[in-house]
Amino acid sequence: MSNLGYQLLNAGFVTEAEEICNKALAIPGFHANVGSLSVALREYSAAESKIVETTLDQAKQRAAFYASFGISLGMTELNELANYWVGPECELSLTAEGDQILLRGSFQRPANPLSAALGMISSNVTVRHQVEYKGTLRGRTIVGMVKRTSDEKSLSLLGSQTEPQRFLMTVSPDVLVVLYPTENPANPTTLRRREVARQLQAPKAQ
Repeated sequence: MSNLGYQLLNAGFVTEAEEICNKALAIPGFHANVGSLSVALREYSAAESKIVETTLDQAKQRAAFYASFGISLGMTELNELANYWVGPECELSLTAEGDQILLRGSFQRPANPLSAALGMISSNVTVRHQVEYKGTLRGRTIVGMVKRTSDEKSLSLLGSQTEPQRFLMTVSPDVLVVLYPTENPANPTTLRRREVARQLQAPKAQ
């Protein structure tokens, strides 16, 4: 019975597998494999619950962003935006010409291990990556495209840059919140005004 239970579980028929397992557990002196199946079912249920919890949390984050974006769209534009912002990858400089906004930055990362293995680049060098946001300011939002490029030789025929990706951004004096709608999962990313980022990174006095 445990073999049938495992087959059902692996095929995604969890309820049916649980029924088989419960019947097998009710038999006196059941086989040890039945106990293993019971453990596997509990672990499967726990993993499934974690996936559901994570998915719901991500959905809440996206919903909160879109609600904030809608409100920000109708707000009066800020008189000025800070010139320097810090994101997860690097520091970016911001320039504005009318309603056109440009955020640009670069950072270093170790070379792709596969590139090194193929002899395309030394294994002990770092590669410069660039990120560039171009968008239009509306209210306290920015809508546009982000482009990422790299100095590293590409392993494909597509070149060393990815296709531009659409972004939505909410704007406040100290924080820019970015969402890439086409990403899965599409979770918001935070950029902080450089001075604020440094304050958060500064060690706290004992």
